[in-house]
Amino acid sequence: MTAMLLSAFVHLASLASLSGELPLQVEPDAVGRIAWVSGDMASAIQRSECQLRRPRGWTCEAQSPGDVGAVVIEMADLSAFVVIGREGVIASGTAPWARMIRAVVSIGPTGEIAEVSATALKVWHPAARPNTRVLDVEPDGAVQVWAVAPNAFWIAGTSRSPGSFIRLAAENAAHDEPLERVWGGVADAPLDVALRQSLSVHGRVEAESQAVSGALVDLFVRPPEDGDTRTPQVLKTARVIRIGSTRTDQNGTFTFDGLEPQLYKVAVVDFERGRGEQWVDGNGPPVLITLEAPSKATGRVLRGKLPAPHVVVRFIPDADAWRESTDPSAHLTLDAVSDEGGSFVVRLPPAAEGTLQLTAADGATKRIPLRGSPKASDVTLGDIRLEEPIAVEVQTDVTGCIVSAVGPAGAGGFSIVRAKSNGIAHTLLLPEPGQWLMQVECAGVQRTVAPPSIDVSAKGELPIRHLHVE
Repeated sequence: MTAMLLSAFVHLASLASLSGELPLQVEPDAVGRIAWVSGDMASAIQRSECQLRRPRGWTCEAQSPGDVGAVVIEMADLSAFVVIGREGVIASGTAPWARMIRAVVSIGPTGEIAEVSATALKVWHPAARPNTRVLDVEPDGAVQVWAVAPNAFWIAGTSRSPGSFIRLAAENAAHDEPLERVWGGVADAPLDVALRQSLSVHGRVEAESQAVSGALVDLFVRPPEDGDTRTPQVLKTARVIRIGSTRTDQNGTFTFDGLEPQLYKVAVVDFERGRGEQWVDGNGPPVLITLEAPSKATGRVLRGKLPAPHVVVRFIPDADAWRESTDPSAHLTLDAVSDEGGSFVVRLPPAAEGTLQLTAADGATKRIPLRGSPKASDVTLGDIRLEEPIAVEVQTDVTGCIVSAVGPAGAGGFSIVRAKSNGIAHTLLLPEPGQWLMQVECAGVQRTVAPPSIDVSAKGELPIRHLHVE
């Protein structure tokens, strides 16, 4: 978008007219029709013709000081405009598209128009997970919004991005308007959008007929441009965007307010008790969501021949499964810790394809591959022996440097291990085999080393490694 210049000014051409200057980036010879679009729905004049006043001025004879709206200046390939509020010019400039949005809302008890907010948003698609259908929104930096009245906004943008929309919200009303409807019309025709009285979605979460308190409840809605088809086949694979999150109270109940009439998806996660989801209509009857218990992986950690307590057991999703996932939350769960007898129970996520990483307090680590499925059953791992850290000797050709290893490469849940140093000799206690990337810092400066990594196969099988510090 070209810079929105605030140098344009508005003044009286006569007692009954409104006039001002063209945006600086507009050449008078390129100007076509000039029109006024009102931001005040109660005004007697909603649209009127204006005139070009040489050398660079314009005049709207039918308007007067105090009117709010926008002067629309037709050009061949851009929308030029001067936006006017109660105090004068708010913005002036050009953009590929621009239009007025006016929210139709109820009048307050004292006769004033209900205050409305407008926010330009777009659906965020994570590049690392292109198949994800559970999405979030973020501000759309390519769209600017100016309030010209409590319920009217001038919208201008530099792009026509699919998935962009304007979120209109009042105290008791809300609506998401696809920007395709905004840029699909003409700049001098305002788009009036009805905001209906807000509704609510509420319900209760249970597991084994008992209320579940503290469960995470997410509320999703389909993107505005995706339509309202409600067949089971469509809803099963529908894209959704998160519009709210809450926790169940001590009675297992939850409520989402300020919603518009449409279909919503409620998704509940309690890592101990399970998960559940359901599609519901706004302002419908209370919904009961029964959680499906998660599968578990159990085992006992030994070190030497003794039980190993306080070992952290973490599920790490398979990298390929995570990348191809349609719902990243289906790969997440909480860590577990082995008890005094070395035993542990870790709840598995619905998509349990990945690795269990066991890590002791001194960094000793072991990985147990899992081959799960969306309906994985319980997994019994039996006794798991945790080996001692692998001692690796490294020599550098520069003294006084700090040596660290990061790895193992290609594995989730990597570690950073700092060596115990004595001159040019450095001892690394690595928690597991694999390829470890080497980092060397000398006098506070990160240095390049050769080779950049070392391969660690097993305890006691490595010669001394030499690193050249460049």
